[in-house]
Parts: sequence; C-alpha cells; structure tokens
Amino acid sequence: MPQEFQNSLPPQSAQAHTVALPDHKFAAVRRFGGFMDDSNISAEISALKKSLNATAWDTHSVDYPLLYTAAAYNSPFEHENRVNEVMLWFD
Repeated sequence: MPQEFQNSLPPQSAQAHTVALPDHKFAAVRRFGGFMDDSNISAEISALKKSLNATAWDTHSVDYPLLYTAAAYNSPFEHENRVNEVMLWFD
C-alpha cells in the first residue's frame, strides 16, 4: 500500500467488486505458459489431476469434481514469458 494511503484507504472505484474466496484449505497448482483459453485450461486441469494420482491428495478432492480456479497473470499485450495457473481445491 502506498505511503499516502497508510492511514486511510483511497475511495473505492465503481469497478471494484468484493471477491469471495473459496472456503477450502488447500490447493494443488499447475503453472503453464502461453495464452490461456478454454481448450488448454481443460488440458492443464487433466494434467494436474493425473499428477495427483497415487498421491495422498488423490482422495482428498472436494465434493465438486469441477471446482477449479484459473489465473492469468500477464497483460494481454505481453506475448512472451506468460504465466498462468490452474488450481484444484481441497478440504
């Protein structure tokens, strides 16, 4: 937080929205590069699930088998060294 806002927060933008975070305690995360779209999100989720097979986390998935989060960290104008992640949540 910038020094000028240490004692009082700046006015909130009309575009800002409260985020509801999952109540789950753990996440398995897989990082990948390139541009993210529906096809490679599915492929990365499948690869993440496969990497959890025969581990202690294999049986700890949440009740909702499709509960995942996808995160893209780069601006759409950045074409190199892109960082994306998919996360599966666990209790």
